[in-house]
Amino acid sequence: MPSEARIIPEYQDLKEGDTILDGPPGSAFFTVRLMESNRALVLYSDSHLRFLVPRSIRENPTYDIYGQFSWAFVLEERGEKNARLIVRTRANQGPRFYRAVTMPFILVGGEFFTTRKLLYGIKRRVEDTRASEPVIG
Repeated sequence: MPSEARIIPEYQDLKEGDTILDGPPGSAFFTVRLMESNRALVLYSDSHLRFLVPRSIRENPTYDIYGQFSWAFVLEERGEKNARLIVRTRANQGPRFYRAVTMPFILVGGEFFTTRKLLYGIKRRVEDTRASEPVIG
């Protein structure tokens, strides 16, 4: 689904323990593990990595497939009007064969392209917000 082009105030009340859907209901989702307004957001999922394999395999207890994924966004202030956004990703999955087969897809598809697109969207919104602010002086 496409992202919003602007910040919507009524969606700015995330709390620890909230769930954020990342697909149709019953598929992948994130749980908010840490929320510090204007400082940090940490999301956790144990649902994402399992969806890389067919349901018949992932729901078979013989294979014991698991996956954990976290995404941390930290805003580091750099002066009065500047900030640095730090994004960190961590993933773990198993068993070993599953990890070996899926890791290239996660690193290339999930980490590089998805994070790059997400950061570009954040940059665009910040620049749009700055362009609409009145200039003083």
